[in-house]
Amino acid sequence: MLIVRLRNLLLNWPDPIAEARLYWNPAGQVYPPAGNNPNPYDTTNSSGEATYDLTDFPPGEHTLWIVPKYTTTDPVGYWTAIGPDVARIYRGLRIQLSIGHQHNVTDARVHSSTMDNGKLVAQVASVKNQVLEARLQPLWIKSPYHYGRNQPIDMIVVHKTGGEVIGPAINQFLSGGTSAHYIVDRDGQVIKMVLDSQAAGHASHENHQDQSHWGTQTRLAWRSIGIENVGATQQGLTSAQYRSLIRLIQELMRYHGVPRHRVIGHSDILTDGQGHLSDQRIACPGYQFDWSQLENAKPPIGLARTGGNAGGNDPVAGFFMAMNLGKNFSGSSSLVLKPGDFDPQTVGGKLRPGKFGGRAYQDITETPIQHLQTWLAEIGYSVGPANGQFNARTARAVRHFQVHFEGRSDRNTINAQTAALIRAVRDANPRAD
Repeated sequence: MLIVRLRNLLLNWPDPIAEARLYWNPAGQVYPPAGNNPNPYDTTNSSGEATYDLTDFPPGEHTLWIVPKYTTTDPVGYWTAIGPDVARIYRGLRIQLSIGHQHNVTDARVHSSTMDNGKLVAQVASVKNQVLEARLQPLWIKSPYHYGRNQPIDMIVVHKTGGEVIGPAINQFLSGGTSAHYIVDRDGQVIKMVLDSQAAGHASHENHQDQSHWGTQTRLAWRSIGIENVGATQQGLTSAQYRSLIRLIQELMRYHGVPRHRVIGHSDILTDGQGHLSDQRIACPGYQFDWSQLENAKPPIGLARTGGNAGGNDPVAGFFMAMNLGKNFSGSSSLVLKPGDFDPQTVGGKLRPGKFGGRAYQDITETPIQHLQTWLAEIGYSVGPANGQFNARTARAVRHFQVHFEGRSDRNTINAQTAALIRAVRDANPRAD
């Protein structure tokens, strides 16, 4: 006897695939067989199994086509799972088997045409009783954690799971109260878990201690699509992931009308409830995430960093040039603004000298910190009032900007290069709403 057992490829706990059609040696070469295919078929039971007496099969090579009840060969996108309300959609699988003269399976392998659609993970060899377990690639796993939208979709938020395999992320979105619309696995496979028409719990819109903020907007999950990418905290994405992610985002941008500058990272928007950007998600998607691959795509994705029309003089660049040339600054050849610094201010009717690089200057009238705060806010970062004080909130905004645009994980200071980049990004993108 042969037991064919079907399971979900990505879940560790049994997730049987019931009502799948099993075609043995169907006529024709098109896979999968059409729904009205005249070839006879069997279906798996509620346990995802079907049983066969191999004495009915002549020795030699045989083909087994596994066609889930809900399946498609299309890539995953906004169209996926639109229609009947189903819990799972899977890829189909074509298996080549060799049956010996003792009426047992001597070899089984996934056909090259469906190599990405699943795998065989268990073959229990016995002349009398064999189990052939096939695990199918899901493309839709419905999460129960979704909400009705109260805003049109105008933003896409990129995440990273923080783990090396996809299973824990899927389990989290099935049982942990959070969710995302899409997950991109390490091999480039995309799994959808929430319909685009619904809001997913990926941007902390319900937790008052973890608000999201961009420009003047908050509770961004109501208006955004969340895309998770499988990867550990210190791990970059694979080439296959970038290819799939770029394709998916471009499709979503085109369909929903999302402009490129509204594709941002989770670390760019997550605040702590007090307006400070939260370091809790600074690694999401993290400094290893290569935004340049998205920026250089055609059409481009994400905040641009070149191509702006600055117009007029750059007061911050002039300030750094003067300081670094030693006109107002002696000692180090490269000024670095840091937390605790502040621009000159009038306090109680008296001028308070500015403090730059941890040192007070009596003769400086420029306000570079205020300019930088304004530019960061115009990009979209939650920086607080442009008060000319390099306070903790400003430092957080600077650090998160550097993670996104400079691939840095350990800085919250501003040198001439970072200042120039802040100005460039501000000039190259529309002002945040």
